Amino acid sequence: MRRWIFTHLVIILGLNLTLAQSAKKFFSAAEKFEQANNLNEAIINYGKAIEFDPNYEKAYAARALCYEKINKKQEAVEDYKKMIVFSPKDKELYYNAGRLLFDLKNYKGADEMFRKALERDKGYEEVISLEIKTLYATQDYSFGLTVTQYALDLKKTAEYYYHHAVMYDSLKNYVEAEKEYKKPLIICGHIPE
Repeated sequence: MRRWIFTHLVIILGLNLTLAQSAKKFFSAAEKFEQANNLNEAIINYGKAIEFDPNYEKAYAARALCYEKINKKQEAVEDYKKMIVFSPKDKELYYNAGRLLFDLKNYKGADEMFRKALERDKGYEEVISLEIKTLYATQDYSFGLTVTQYALDLKKTAEYYYHHAVMYDSLKNYVEAEKEYKKPLIICGHIPE
């Protein structure tokens, strides 16, 4: 019985080692295709690496970048979302997925990703800028006040005061909006575009 268990254990370990080596071979081939700018073949080989090792985070990352380069944004989003499963604290993954969803005009999906990125870092300026635009598109002015306040906590700029004022204005809080509209005028002498 022990011998049987030992034999099967060796077979399983050998199989896992073979699968890992196969994944690395496909990953290496994909990198070479990518360097040669043969992105479709790179994507295929990154996919094969993932088939052999579904937890191969580097393969998902590389494939997502290739998808972006050939303008397959939805496929890149899917790979970023898979990577989030492995690294749920990585704000960059949420930002990248949100950025692409924004480009695809999927504002609800972009907002979801940006909110998660901001949960991890309220001062993430790239996210703040795109999230403000997203909140205009979704007309979520209440959360817009929160995000523009994050922006103002980061930097007190005419642009951020202006967006803060627009959020108040959109919520029909005209008294606060007027106060905020005056601040960019004081800072730079005009209302930013």
